Amino acid sequence: MKKNMRFLLGLLLSLVIALSACSGTTQQPKTDDPKPTADEKKEEKPETPTETKTPVTLTVSWWGTDTRHAALQNAIERFMQTYDWIKVESTFSGWDGYHDKLTVQLSTGNAPDLFAFGRGFAQQYGAGDTLINYLEHSAALPYFSEIEANLKNPYQTVNGRVIGLATGISSLAVLYNKKHFDAAGVEYPTDSESWLSLSEKWQQVHAALPEVYGDNGWMYMPDIFPLMMKQLGQEMYDVSAEPAKVTIDFDSADKIWSWNEALWENGTISRDSSDTIGFEAGNLASALAASSAIPNTKNQTEDPLGFAVIPKTFDGSGKKIANPPVPGGLWGIPSSSKHIDEALMLLNFLQTDPEAVKAIGIEFGVPSVPASLKILQDGLEAGSLEYEMLDLVQRSQNDIDEIWSLPMPKGYSQALEAYQVEMERYIFHDIDKDTFIKNAQEVMNKAILSAN
Repeated sequence: MKKNMRFLLGLLLSLVIALSACSGTTQQPKTDDPKPTADEKKEEKPETPTETKTPVTLTVSWWGTDTRHAALQNAIERFMQTYDWIKVESTFSGWDGYHDKLTVQLSTGNAPDLFAFGRGFAQQYGAGDTLINYLEHSAALPYFSEIEANLKNPYQTVNGRVIGLATGISSLAVLYNKKHFDAAGVEYPTDSESWLSLSEKWQQVHAALPEVYGDNGWMYMPDIFPLMMKQLGQEMYDVSAEPAKVTIDFDSADKIWSWNEALWENGTISRDSSDTIGFEAGNLASALAASSAIPNTKNQTEDPLGFAVIPKTFDGSGKKIANPPVPGGLWGIPSSSKHIDEALMLLNFLQTDPEAVKAIGIEFGVPSVPASLKILQDGLEAGSLEYEMLDLVQRSQNDIDEIWSLPMPKGYSQALEAYQVEMERYIFHDIDKDTFIKNAQEVMNKAILSAN
């Protein structure tokens, strides 16, 4: 019996040892050594190697002044500090020759990974698939949905493809010399003017101060005549036709040019605008210009300047129609770039990073991203020139019935050149008003046909 009991006890002990081994737990002997601290445990834990990035060299180019160069370089330095595996090589120059070089680079597949270009080159550079379509890369630009509605203009959207994002935006404005209006006892232009009411103020200033012109010539701005026609209910360009067709309604055009002839005849506007008519000469009451031109205009005179948005109606009747803000320049990315992702990162950084936004300021115009615009505006004193630039863009979109963009079909630049030739013939008395209106439609359509 005792032998059997010893056998059973031995068997049970063997089972306990076997189960302990299977469970992976063994009872550790007690020790007086202190337990390791949390910091010691952290030191003992092997470090996870940080992810290494493949170095990338990104090429960027733009044009502009020395202050613009310095501002962008400052922002790019910050980008390289934030994304230290990306090296940015920048090239920049003045306006002259910049696009000639860029055109060659694009045609040979050697364009920079990110480059600025003038909006007048949008139709040329946007043809085909030379540039990426930002619609296909919107996920890389978190702000894209905020600005998408403003991209439907001929400068940024070509053949349904968004080929350029604004370096900065501006709006047309009425810049006026407060000193002359004060001396003439005439109220300042306001945001609620029609073209007729604004011209009445021009005439009043000129009547009181005969040596001062009311305006330096609205007709020299190519966007204004089509806008006036639209405000009178007439669309000049039919882009649904192939090729596009120009129709200049004679009665509406006659109304505009007859009004202008009266301003010529009484000397409110000089028929032949020259360099002596300007703020720098001291003989100009107001001028139409892009809001981005405000700092340069201010440098031309010590007189106090005021700013209003351009009229939204011709004579106070009909719908209030305004242009959307237009880009001062555009950022493009060539489809041939090997670093599209990094170019998009830099573009996003330049347009949204608070310090980058502050560094660039208004060098390209007003930021197109609303949050970035607010960053700048919050840091400016109301009434400063920079504040006025930002404020004008916002005011230009207030109290309107329709936002209208000037169509730019294929052949637009050739049509505009043909129109300007006929306008000069009219200005210098080679042809009369009626002939000019009839000829303009004809030569513009011929130019479009030849370009297609």
